[in-house]
Amino acid sequence: MKSARFIETAAVIMAIWLFTACTVYTNYFCCTSVESCAQFPGQPITNCTDPDRPYCDEDGKYRGLRHACIPDPAICSDPSDCSEPSRPFCVNERCVECIDTSTCSATAPFCDPSEHSCRACVADTECASDVCDRDIGACVAESVVIYLSPSGLGSGTCTRTQPCNTFALGLVQVNGTRNVIKVGRGTYSGQILIDNVTVTVLADNATIQPNGMDLTALTVTNAANVTIVGLTVNGATGRLDGMGIECNGSSTLRLHRAIVTGNGGGGVRIVTCQYSLVNNIIVRNGRSTSPASAYGGVQIVSIAMPELHEFSFNTITNNTGGGGAVTGVNCSNVLVPLTFTNSIVYGNTVSGPGTQVDGAQCAWTYSNIGPEPATGLGNVNMDPLFVNSSLGDFHLLLNSPSRNKGDPAATLAVDIDFDRRPCDDRLDMGADEVCP
Repeated sequence: MKSARFIETAAVIMAIWLFTACTVYTNYFCCTSVESCAQFPGQPITNCTDPDRPYCDEDGKYRGLRHACIPDPAICSDPSDCSEPSRPFCVNERCVECIDTSTCSATAPFCDPSEHSCRACVADTECASDVCDRDIGACVAESVVIYLSPSGLGSGTCTRTQPCNTFALGLVQVNGTRNVIKVGRGTYSGQILIDNVTVTVLADNATIQPNGMDLTALTVTNAANVTIVGLTVNGATGRLDGMGIECNGSSTLRLHRAIVTGNGGGGVRIVTCQYSLVNNIIVRNGRSTSPASAYGGVQIVSIAMPELHEFSFNTITNNTGGGGAVTGVNCSNVLVPLTFTNSIVYGNTVSGPGTQVDGAQCAWTYSNIGPEPATGLGNVNMDPLFVNSSLGDFHLLLNSPSRNKGDPAATLAVDIDFDRRPCDDRLDMGADEVCP
């Protein structure tokens, strides 16, 4: 292999010497742009014509000699032939990026077995820890994960091989090192209290249900900093305290790709918190009969500082409340301007002076709001045409008026189901991105 490369290099050197000294063209010289040919006066653009050397190495990147026709640099017989740093491995006579996950980086940790290229993880099974943070496409190190499973143990330290069976056990393990809770598929009972900790909860295909009339299913309090992804919260049946999620006490809540449904006291209540509510379906919450709930889908109360306040790509429908209640998104005692965008707030049951949305400091853009409309840039007021709301399917039909009506400047990459956004020219309003 070494002697063949020496002969090839010598031949190229001789060819270029002949060209520069005598202006004799050979199959081993090339320049493929006006700029690169300019250093050879009068030389036209010259591509490689030898089928055995079809690639022009103008910068000397692969063979160390500029303007040389060489074999395809992606073809190899051993790793020494792969001189490009981004493709250092030789597999089936091709230079490739990776041979297994150990040869990929943390930002693109999974080696695709067919393409031998590194990419983001899309499933837990692609990670050695069995935990893929799909929102960032990276595997989470096992050392930082607290594992839960409905069939797990009633005690212990919640490891991958011996997961715990309740949130309470998992939250006890949260510290500065272990701060990711991986919630295994299934249903978990009991109230969840996240108090004064920083934690990320990854919970695709997991559901929580409280065990009592007036228990809020999940409470974030006392300056906690919490990210919750993919969780379903339902079954809090009380009037006031029996809500789906409440955040209070100067905490921060990031709720993404969640489903909040069937909670009698209301869906999500934010009191003084910083929040990011994105890609959520909040439906069938609240109660109109005595004891009636004060709100239906979302209530945002006592926001006084211009901090993290993000509300976008949420679907809020079929919620209800007491007479005159704002059953979609209720703003109260908000002292700083808030913007809500790219969402569907439609068909929440109202009575008397009740409305879908309210709040003097709460502006709506690029959203489908109705039947009681709301003014704002890009807003529409039309039935969003869900697939089958009576059966709980709040995906959009292809002819939905919310399709391709999101903010043209929005950049969210996926929807609640992790389908790509946009599917067409523009993003869709609400939590679902519909594709033809």
